[in-house]
Amino acid sequence: MDIHNYTITFKLNTIITNAYNKISKYNPFVFSGLVMKFNAPKVTFIIHKTGNVIMLGKFKNDRRVKYAVKKLENKIRKIYKDAEATDIVLKNVVVGGKKISHKLKPECLKDIFGKYFFYEPELFPGMRIFDEHSNACLTIFQNGKWYITGVTTIKYAEYFIARFETMFSSQNKIDECALN
Repeated sequence: MDIHNYTITFKLNTIITNAYNKISKYNPFVFSGLVMKFNAPKVTFIIHKTGNVIMLGKFKNDRRVKYAVKKLENKIRKIYKDAEATDIVLKNVVVGGKKISHKLKPECLKDIFGKYFFYEPELFPGMRIFDEHSNACLTIFQNGKWYITGVTTIKYAEYFIARFETMFSSQNKIDECALN
């Protein structure tokens, strides 16, 4: 998720009529933001009247993120000549991974990760492992699916995944943690 601000306030009806994008939607009675989708790269922007823009999409590298932002900027500059993007900040990258081949025991993961492990099945069905150095959080479900939230670059997400895998494999507890 990428959040950036523009220096002017938008009239969303003007954007929807001049955007020449058939996949854009704006219905202020349902949702207050304008939803604009692009096919290449596959990305969705949520544009608010205040100038805040939220970007959602699936990217393999940071270069594609910048390309998608430039594409939106060009589209908005055609409509608003004095629009200028400021405070472009990458707030949250969500990374989904391969499915773990077997179900895991929460008690075993608690032994491995200690105070960085959190599991309350009454509140949330996923097991969460927090990173001690950043806001990153690895969520693992008992069926083996997992995802990471809270990282700000794709490189750090790859680093976090590698660190998790080495920590998990170096303990040689993968067989102990598997449910039979």
